Order: sequence, then structure tokens, then C-alpha cells
Amino acid sequence: PGPASSRLDLWDETGETVGTLEAISVLSDWEHLYEPCGERAIEYLSQSQAEDGSWGGARVTEVDAADGDSALGVFVTGCAAGFLGRSRTARPEVLSAAGAFLGGFWSVDFIRKHGWPAVAGFAHYFTNVFDEEGEAALPWCARELDRGRRVGDYSPQEVLRVLFYCQASALPGVDFDTNGLLDELLKQQQGDGSVGSPEREASSRVASSLDAMLFMLRLCRSGGQ
Repeated sequence: PGPASSRLDLWDETGETVGTLEAISVLSDWEHLYEPCGERAIEYLSQSQAEDGSWGGARVTEVDAADGDSALGVFVTGCAAGFLGRSRTARPEVLSAAGAFLGGFWSVDFIRKHGWPAVAGFAHYFTNVFDEEGEAALPWCARELDRGRRVGDYSPQEVLRVLFYCQASALPGVDFDTNGLLDELLKQQQGDGSVGSPEREASSRVASSLDAMLFMLRLCRSGGQ
């Protein structure tokens, strides 16, 4: 589901939740989320939610919020709930339980401290699931994403990935220059055609390159180019 996905196996020993989220993310990227295979994956997520409302074994409490892994708990749960919120079959009680889990962590200080995984998880959730906290929380996610982009804390790929999760080029209070972000991303292309730092592992550069291709195809198509 994004740069944090490489650490999700800290919880998901069998890989089933991570694999399902990755598959749903790809189906969503290519606008196939509502096909039968997508609906079956959504149903699996609904059935695999933990008692505390989280997914992937990300069972952390508010007391643990100072730990970095709590941001990954927010990320995977926000991603799962965000996709469920966009489906046509999600059960209200599942989304409510996810909201209760995420609500234990939401604060402006939390997203400022934990950065991209927290911003991505909360933004995906608040965009796609009705939550009374969302009207005030989503603009803070947008401002943090914009701040991180301006100072270089978040890469163009990370910003575009959040916008694709939210199915938007703008978030409340912030209008992102998606074409400019794409230009920045493509400037990172290496001589071998990959996108990303050559020091990164090959598997990571493959993922970055596929994301860059997706962003280019979708953004150029939507812009009529």
C-alpha cells in the first residue's frame, strides 16, 4: 500500500492481510475495485478485523503512541478502513470499530511526529469513511502533507500515493500541483529506466517505477494529454 508496507510483516505473520491490502490497492489504482475479485478481497478484510478494530495484528494502545510502530498500526488500519469505506458491501460496525481504534491515536501532534505513515492512514480513512472527527482532522492531514512536500520530508511519490488513496488532486484547504509532482518524480529516473535512488534495493526501485508509470498514465489521461 505504500512506503510503509515493507514493515507490515512485523504483525502479519502469514502475509494474508498485507497481501490482500496490496491486491486491493492495485485493483483500486486501476479502477477494478468493484469487480468480483475486489469484493471478495474486501469481504476478507471485513472478516479479519481484530477485536480492537485494527488489522494485521497491529494491536497497539494509546499508551504506546510514543513508539514508531503505532504509526504503522494507524497506516494499515487507515488503509484497510479507507478501502472498505469505498466499497459497496462494508458493514457499518466494521467501520465504526476501525474509527474507534484510529480515534485513540488521532492528534495533530501524532501526525507531525510520525510523518507519512500516519498522514497516509488518517487521510485515507477520513476521506472515505464518515467520521465526526474528519471535518476538522482532514485539513490538518492536508496541511502536514503540503508542509512535508515543501521542505522535502515527503517525496513526490509519497504525496501522489496519498492523493491516489484519497482519489483527489486536492484536500481541504490545499490544492496540490499533481503535474509538478509527477515532473519531480520523473526527474529521479535513472539510466536503467528505474525511478528512485540507485542505492535502494532492486525490489524497492521496481515498486517506485511501477508507481511512477501508474501516476504518469492516470494523470496524463485525466489531463487530456
